Amino acid sequence: MKKTYKVQTIRCQSCVNAIEGKLSKLESVKSASASLASGFLTVEFDGDEKEIISAVKSLGFDIYEKGKEPKEEKKDRATLRIILCAIILVLAHVVMHFVKDITLSGILQLALSLIICGICSGYFVRGIKGFISLSPNMESLVITGVIASVLYSTASIILGGDYYFDGAIMIFTVVSLGKYIESRVKKKAFDSIGEFMSLIPDVAEVERGNGVYKIPISEIKEGDVVIVKEGGTVPVDGIIIEGAASFDTSAITGESLPSDLSFGDEVISSSINLSGYVKIEALSVNGDRIVDKIASLMEEASATKAPIARFADQVSKYFVPSVIGISILTGICHLIFGDPSSAITHAVAVLVVSCPCALGLATPAAVMAAVGKGASKGILIKNAAALEETGRATTVIFDKTGTVTTGKLTVAEAVSEKGELLAKYAASIEAQSSHPAAASIREYYSSVKAEKVTGFSTIAGRGVEGFIEENGKEKRIIGGNLRFMEENGISVPEVSNIGKTLLYFACDGEYIGYIALSDVPRADAKEGITRLKEMGLQVIMLSGDNEASVSDIASKTGIENYKFSLLPADKERYIRELKEKGEKVIMVGDGTNDAPSLISANVGIAVSSGTDISVESADIVTMSENLTKVSSAVRLGKNALSIIKQNLFWALIYNSICIPIAAGAIPFIQMSPPFAAIAMSLSSICVVSNASRLRFKKI
Repeated sequence: MKKTYKVQTIRCQSCVNAIEGKLSKLESVKSASASLASGFLTVEFDGDEKEIISAVKSLGFDIYEKGKEPKEEKKDRATLRIILCAIILVLAHVVMHFVKDITLSGILQLALSLIICGICSGYFVRGIKGFISLSPNMESLVITGVIASVLYSTASIILGGDYYFDGAIMIFTVVSLGKYIESRVKKKAFDSIGEFMSLIPDVAEVERGNGVYKIPISEIKEGDVVIVKEGGTVPVDGIIIEGAASFDTSAITGESLPSDLSFGDEVISSSINLSGYVKIEALSVNGDRIVDKIASLMEEASATKAPIARFADQVSKYFVPSVIGISILTGICHLIFGDPSSAITHAVAVLVVSCPCALGLATPAAVMAAVGKGASKGILIKNAAALEETGRATTVIFDKTGTVTTGKLTVAEAVSEKGELLAKYAASIEAQSSHPAAASIREYYSSVKAEKVTGFSTIAGRGVEGFIEENGKEKRIIGGNLRFMEENGISVPEVSNIGKTLLYFACDGEYIGYIALSDVPRADAKEGITRLKEMGLQVIMLSGDNEASVSDIASKTGIENYKFSLLPADKERYIRELKEKGEKVIMVGDGTNDAPSLISANVGIAVSSGTDISVESADIVTMSENLTKVSSAVRLGKNALSIIKQNLFWALIYNSICIPIAAGAIPFIQMSPPFAAIAMSLSSICVVSNASRLRFKKI
């Protein structure tokens, strides 16, 4: 079983490591992946989920089933805490400047420090639980610094030395403000799922009986008739049963051009009625609509990890313990070569300035931004690994029929000296097949009555066969390509087939005739392929068709490299050979007949019609058959990978520079604990803001 949960109060990468580490020790858990940016936890397990929930709660986290979680801490409560912290900070400075008695001033500041510790008690709860579970986190560092400051300052009051209660008060004030701003920035930058679902209206007009009623979307049932007027948004997936209209489907497909739909056409939720009036029979309602499935995919993708994140995971495992060690060493060095006040100031600054959050957010923040950007353009990314691999791609392979071409084959000619037999046999045998070529032949011979076929079977990459009874005798009918005929020992005439796909037919080993089918490239194929080549990628087309047909399509779309007469196994083998040579391969297909190749490639991209997003063999699904979406997906992957690298670089450089400065290891540069708290908060905000740039990059 695989299930996704929402874990609240995840604050840093150490929290993520603690959760994953705890769950990995459970025998029932096969895998566990938590995301700092989204708070989602995806667990694959066998057995009772109560064990998982209990394990996470034992670490001090609140865990809920996805979709059933309460709202995070209210904005008003967080604001109130910051205001109270700010008031206490001001009072502390008033006491410092206007209460002349040093002991009384110290006692008042101690009281204010204890009050602010009570206001920010959540930090102590989570930080102490981090220590108890042997997985110290960001809160653990903060409370260690605060406790050290308060204890040292309290002792100083008794001994008549200097005290630094204002530092502890300032730390909590700045950290609380920084975390609040960070959460607002994260929500604004990455709440693409919420924005996506907001496309659906809250109420809709539904025709029931003799009346029309406005009801909440959640009350619409399958089979209800929904009325969508001009300017309205379609709230369900359904079929038009009355009227016609022009729809803007860009929210799902990313296509700017409207679609004209009328009686019998399918319409998807979130489509906007630009002009017209329609009645729609609801087929998929709340929870089962395309928008719901896309939102679910976006959540699942946000909960996955890119391979590059393993580096950050490994660093963060040792980060907090290392920082605590550096802080202790800093204090000792300053005690030996300086004075106690200098020791406590620098040791606390080291604890506060270090930021595991920036390191932990580097990858998931970029992934979430990319997933949201992709969805807005009709590109569904199923997992973070696919996004990273897309960014590293060197070769893009296209299947020909139905991908580079429209897949709508038409019969150009049917040639046979026994025309009636060819018509009967072809119409009968192809009536059993689901191949696009079969549909074209059935349409061509629509007036011919199909005979009953027994023992029908499809031979992958070759053709079809079956038996028809004539005059009390079963006759074996086969139809397929030249290779199929040769394997069956059937001699066929040489035919000029430039730009055509030839299917030959035979009965009991005797050649009957052939049918020539033609296909045309998609209107956007050449542009999409040109864009990929401009990015420096090698483009290859694979097909099971004959050389002449494949060559014709290749020349029309600008593809120099192509392979023909390939079986599905040949395509899969060719992809494996490219990967063995070090190529990072993207396979693009329609998801129907390309499953082995899509799975074998580093990344499988399925082009769909906008209604099928459940192509299991694909890592990325485009919500339209426009091939420029493929180049957009590649560019998005490259942009995301670049942002991830920038974020990791920033997080590492920030900690590498700021920790030595806080420790006083760099002459003439000093960093106080309050300033360290400001720097720590800004580092996370910078990482999140950098990732959010993906939303504005053109793809």
